[in-house]
Amino acid sequence: MTVLRTAQIILLLFITIACSDDEPFTIISTPSENSVRLSAIEVGQKSTFLRYTAECGDNFEFTGDSLYLSVFQSDNAFIFEEKISESSFGVQASPIRYEVQKKEGYLLIPDRSASALFFFYGNDTIFFNKPADVQLRQENCKLVYPSSDVFIGEEIGQVDMYQLGSLRVIQKTAVSCVPGFMNMDAYLMYDEYLYLSHSDIGGQISGWFLVQ
Repeated sequence: MTVLRTAQIILLLFITIACSDDEPFTIISTPSENSVRLSAIEVGQKSTFLRYTAECGDNFEFTGDSLYLSVFQSDNAFIFEEKISESSFGVQASPIRYEVQKKEGYLLIPDRSASALFFFYGNDTIFFNKPADVQLRQENCKLVYPSSDVFIGEEIGQVDMYQLGSLRVIQKTAVSCVPGFMNMDAYLMYDEYLYLSHSDIGGQISGWFLVQ
């Protein structure tokens, strides 16, 4: 994808914000028919994510960097390709490819270490039909248990709403990072599609938000 395409997506976001009937300055993802559907991946599907940064409660911004997630096939395996647009430093990142396996009720990602979206996820499995273990809520910028302890563990969580800056996700499944990984709090939020890949290291937040 080109810098022009990235600019078009960002312009679309600003139009969405300005015209939203829901709440001013709020963006909610709307996957397209061809977006990567985690629960039913097919060759040719593509999703676009925008990178954001923030400090908890302040300085939220989209950086202008885009990540394009595409589905390919090699032999009997599906392949995810992540390609990042030109950064603010004018550097074109090389595409990253890794194998994914479509199973009944879940997606298996054996090696996530090179992925910008899934690198922190401690499990190799993303479940779709498994009931949530716990109801989560947002406290400041973190997801927490009913006890107010930060959500880091093996459980599958349910989130009614998570909002940061101008982005919002509603009624999503959430899974977290490996406990103690890089002293990070990090979450994937998804249903059939991945909506948010979010990490927080000492209040310095960054992530990828699905725009189409």
